[in-house]
Formats: sequence, structure tokens, C-alpha cells
Amino acid sequence: MKKITLVLCTTLASLCVIAQNDSSRLDAGGIVLKRNFTQHVSIRGEDLEKMPFSNLSDAINVWLNGAYTVSRNLVFVVDGNIINDVNAYSIHDIEEVVLLQNAAVLSGTAGGQQQMVLITTRRSSAAGWHIRGAAQTMLVHSRDATTNLYHQYYAGVDKGFDKFSVGLSVNYLRDVLPMRKQEGAIPTPLHMDRWRLNGNFHWTPDSKNAVELHVGFAPQTLDSTFNYHAPANAGSIFTDGFTHSHENDQQFSSWIRWRGEWLPGLRNDLQVGYLHFSQKEGNNMLYHFAPPNESSNTYQKGNEDFHIYQFYVRDRLSYAIHAQNLTLEPAINASYQDAEEVYREAYYRETGPEAGTPAGAIYGEPGSAMLNPGRIKLYVLTPTIDVSYKQVLNIQAGVVSNVSHRAPAHAAIMLPRTSAFGSVAVDLLKLDGVSRSNSLQLFASASRRSLYSFSDNSLNDVDGNDLPYRYYYPGSLFTVGNIFPERSYYAMPAVDKAPKYWVWEAGLSWKSMHGRLQLDYNFERRNFSRGVLTNQGDTTVIYWLNTMSSSQHRLGVNYRLIDRAGVSWMMGANTTVLRVHNVAEPNPYIIGDNTPDNKRPSFTGGWMNRIQCHGFSLGLDLLYHFSGEMYDFSGQNSYVLAARRNGWILQNVYAGYKVPMHKKMNLEIYADCRALAGGGILSSVDMTSDRRYYGVGANISL
Repeated sequence: MKKITLVLCTTLASLCVIAQNDSSRLDAGGIVLKRNFTQHVSIRGEDLEKMPFSNLSDAINVWLNGAYTVSRNLVFVVDGNIINDVNAYSIHDIEEVVLLQNAAVLSGTAGGQQQMVLITTRRSSAAGWHIRGAAQTMLVHSRDATTNLYHQYYAGVDKGFDKFSVGLSVNYLRDVLPMRKQEGAIPTPLHMDRWRLNGNFHWTPDSKNAVELHVGFAPQTLDSTFNYHAPANAGSIFTDGFTHSHENDQQFSSWIRWRGEWLPGLRNDLQVGYLHFSQKEGNNMLYHFAPPNESSNTYQKGNEDFHIYQFYVRDRLSYAIHAQNLTLEPAINASYQDAEEVYREAYYRETGPEAGTPAGAIYGEPGSAMLNPGRIKLYVLTPTIDVSYKQVLNIQAGVVSNVSHRAPAHAAIMLPRTSAFGSVAVDLLKLDGVSRSNSLQLFASASRRSLYSFSDNSLNDVDGNDLPYRYYYPGSLFTVGNIFPERSYYAMPAVDKAPKYWVWEAGLSWKSMHGRLQLDYNFERRNFSRGVLTNQGDTTVIYWLNTMSSSQHRLGVNYRLIDRAGVSWMMGANTTVLRVHNVAEPNPYIIGDNTPDNKRPSFTGGWMNRIQCHGFSLGLDLLYHFSGEMYDFSGQNSYVLAARRNGWILQNVYAGYKVPMHKKMNLEIYADCRALAGGGILSSVDMTSDRRYYGVGANISL
């Protein structure tokens, strides 16, 4: 039956093609929501263009959940497609970033704290040539460290015709992590060179049909070296040290989408995609020990080679029925994913008189291995029903069902194959039918969660900002300069009964003064799990399943203080309180306040300003975290809460000017500073970065 259903959906897709892109809807991959009835946070891409960054989470955390917005807890959907990494796109190719605050879209995030973020890429609809360019050059500096350079260059061109358009963009980015100054050390700082090439094709044969094609390729390398010769009487256990780290990442993405309206009200959305992600990493190390253990040991790691190949098909068939002021829209989403992982690694080898001693034993025995977790095929059906009454009420419900022959071989086998979700939104100020400029919307949603997708890889960067906290060990020679892969492989233990993951959200949004003032509140409650490192006996280290729950409150306000022709001032502020009920030891890999028996919350968020006065522009973003938990790393496998501290950082400040140009040419030059000022110990621990950027840039369009 499931095969017949999938074939039927695909056959209908081939007949009815796909409808035009609808800006009134938010496409989260397997679920489509109506924008006006969905609580969300929206950011324009152009508001982020002047800030230097290599990871999008660094730029959006001020707007979303402050210090708790880190890349490994964000699931990105680009133009309705779940991709390996959003950082394969330049910010100049992004039109809008949207944080969805709806439990329904979190149905596929079992076991984690992930939030859903939608990305809409830029596209040209006007006829003629359109050329865009951008350049940034920044000095990068850290306290007691070297000063290095950050570069970014972008060029994009698209051509619009009567019924179709084509576009191509290329972006080069170089980011760097300055290394601490140390007597006897000659470092080449950890740096990243990333290319991003994206091409697209859009064809609209008529008002009811559209075809899109996208191809992207993002290769990058990360490198660093560290040479050290200990000064006389330095007291170090090393007399000489050398490390060389190299990593090569590549992400290829491609998809084609065909949307159309076959009959009045009957729409279909078919897309087919292929993704390939690869990562190769290796470290070479040479140590010379000081007397009385003088020797020469070499620790060398061959290529660590990781690949994932993914092919997917997704189809959405919907039919809108209108009856006076009521709209009923049943839909069915069908998806197929075929993913394969291949992982090869050459273990660390060591040679020299001290081979096998504790100094080198942590790197393992000589040898090599190939791990192939196998092939995963997922068939998922998601029937939904959407009911709307005018602009007053919306109700949506559905079921996500894994109809595969068998569940994947990993932990997902323990999770439920069927998960239900539902959401409701109502505007209280429109219930009486009177048209008003103000609105007061209430939102509620709930979902049971399981695993229905496979997207587990990302391009590394120099900051390691997938972690919520960073640790620096004074006196360590090799703290900075080695690349450590984010990925680790471990087997979850057998459990008698798997936890039932769920999430529910509630919120309100009040708009006044013709939309100039907006106040939002959102509450989220969920349970999740994390593998926690523990000891068994003296040496054995195991992972065990730790089940936790969390509660998150977010309050945000946006106000357009000035909104006149040529002059505008938009200001926004938000704060997030995220508390985790953690039954085990504190674990900084968990986002939020998670100390057992925690009775004191912390507050994190941001303050944003965008000012435009004719040709002049100003921007200021401030990130803060008050009463945040601080951990000390004690021993090998446990974390201890040390204290609560405050911190703030002037994350981004810029001043720009649009130079008067001839005809349609636009040129803006600007000066920008990232992390110009800050205070409190948390500013260098769990904020965006303790690096400071100073530089200039320019944007041009024709």
C-alpha cells in the first residue's frame, strides 16, 4: 500500500507540476505553514551583510536566543530543502532568515534541542541584467595574540528574461583564529579558505507553473602549523614541538523543483535532490621531551576520510476548498531519502624511544580502519489538514509516519514510527469581524518527535562555535592550532524502553501603531536526551542515555521609532530564559542552565538597531548573558559548576554611506567593527567570539 501511495503521488506530480512560490507561506520541508498564522522571528539578509563571520549562527544569535543560539542546535531549511550546511551560501545570496516557533516543524528533531530556521535565497524577477559585488577586509585580533587578516569577496550576476532567469554567484572567504604570543613559538594561525559557488535557473511558463534548478559547490581547507622551541629554563616538559593540521571539506548540493496548479485549488510541489558531503582531516605531531625523559617521539595520523551521499525525493499534493469565509486544505507530503555514510581512518602511529608510554598512548595503536554505518532508506508520509477562517483562525494537524520496510540501524530504531502534531492560531481582536490596525494573536502547538530525516554534517570553521562554551588551558602548547573533528562515533546502549520525545509551544504576538510596534512572547517545553561521558571503574569510559526536559521563555519587542521617506530607525530587543531539568552532572554540551537542582535562571539575548538617514546608515548589535553558568573542567570526564557570571559584547557596529552614482548604479562603503567592546568574563567564554574585527567594506550593484 505504501508503495502504491508513493507511486501515485509521484505520478500526480508529473502531471500537475508546481505552483508559484507563495510568500504568504513558510516551507519547512515536510510541512508548509501560513505565515500570518505562525509565530516566528524574521531577519533580512541585508541587515547581516556588513558583519564579518564564517558561521551564520554568529550573526543571528543577537536576533534569536542570544548565547544559546549555536550552530549545532539549528536545523536549516533552504528554499524548502533540508541541506547539510547553510554556510555553503554567502549572506549576499540570502534574502531572509526565519526562526519558526511552532512545535509541528520540530517533529523530526528527536533527542535534541534543535530549533528550525528557514532560509530564503535571493532571486531576480525583473528583466535585464543585475550585477552585485561586495568586498570586506578586516584586521583580526585577540588579546595576547597575533593580528591577522580576514577577507571576503563576492560577485553575483543574474539575467532576467520574459519567462525565465538564470543566476550565478561566487564567494571567497578567509577567516583566521589568531594564536597567542609565546616565547619560542612561531605559529601559522589556524585559518580557513572557503569558496562558495551557486547557480540557479527559474522558469515560469505561465502564471500557474514554475520550475527551479539549483546547483551549489562549497570546498574549503583549514590549516595551521605550530613550531616551538623552549627557551632556557622554561620549565616545559617539551624542548621542541611541531604540529601541522590540515582539513579539507567539500559540499555539493543540487535540486530541481517543479510547482504548479493542475486544477483550480489542486496544487503539487515536487522536488528531487542529490547531496554529497566529504571531510578529510589529519594531524602530524613531533615532540622532543626534556631530560630526564629526553627522546623523540612522532605521532602521525593519516587521512580521516568521511563521506555522505544522499538522494531524496519530496512531493506535496494539496487541494484548497473555499466556502465563503472558510478555507479547508487537505494535503499529503511524501518523501524518500537514500543516504549512505562511509568513514575511513588511519589511526595515530608513534615511533621513538618512548613509543607506547602514556605520553602517546592516548593516540591508540598503529593501524587503520574503515567504518561504514551502512545505508539508510526512509519512506515518510505526512498527511495534514489545514482549516482557516478569514484572517481570524487557523488550525492545522497531521501525522508523520515512517513507512519504511525497516527502521535505520542506529538509535532511531527505538523511536516511534508515527508522530502526531497540531497547531492553532487565533487573532482575538478580529473575532467580532471589525477591521483594525492592531492585532493580538495567540498561538499553541504540540508534537511528538521522532527521526524522519538524515542531515548530520557541516563545514567546520575556525571558531568551533558549535560548542556553547570554550575552554582555554593556560600554559598548554597545543591549545590552539590543532583541528579536532566535530564528529564522533559511538554506540548507544540498549534500553528496555525508549523515551517518548515531545515538544509543545504557546505564545502571543501583539501588533500596534499600524505594525510599527510588535511585542512577542513564546514558551517552549520539550524533553530530549544526550550521551553523557561517565566512568566505570578506574579506566573504562562509557556513554549512557540521559533523558532531560527543558523550558524556554522568550520575550521580544520590535519598534520602528522613525518610519519616514529617507529616514528610518528600527530597534529590537529580546531575552531568553532556558532551563534544563538535568538528572545527572552538569554538561556544557547541553544548551541552557542545566545544573541539577538549578533554582536560578540566566538571561541571554540581544539589542539591535538599524538607522537610515538618506545616504547614511548606522547599525549596532549588542549580545548579553547575565547570571550564566560557568564550568570548570575537573578530571577527565566531569564538569563542575564554578560560579555564575555576567557578560556583554558589542557584537557588531557599522557606519555606511551610499555614494551618489549615475543612473541605476549603487555603491555603499562602510566601516565595521565586530566585538569592539565587552565586559564580564562571559564575554570571552560563551559569546560569539573573543576575537575583534576592524575593517572596511563595500557593496555595489548595477
